[in-house]
Amino acid sequence: MTATGLRPTLSSRRVVFLVVAAAAPMAAMVGNLPLALYLGDGAGTPGAFLLATLVLLCFAVGYAAMGQRVVNTGAFYTYVARGWASHRRSERRTWQCCRTTR
Repeated sequence: MTATGLRPTLSSRRVVFLVVAAAAPMAAMVGNLPLALYLGDGAGTPGAFLLATLVLLCFAVGYAAMGQRVVNTGAFYTYVARGWASHRRSERRTWQCCRTTR
């Protein structure tokens, strides 16, 4: 046991759950893509993939830029927290500039 009370082990049961969780998105695509191609209108399915690719590409560019500027072990949570904090600071400054004092 460590100071936090967690065991730093990776048992067979945990590995199985990790593999199942990692394979779930692939299983969803393998199951739904043939149906989408068969029942779809033709250009809709490739168009949806193109749109999803563009959205994920924009996300990846921002994620990579944040990764170079924020060095912390919190990963995605840290990126969101830093971005939200800067947004809140700018919002607070804007509100203080617009507020009238009596």
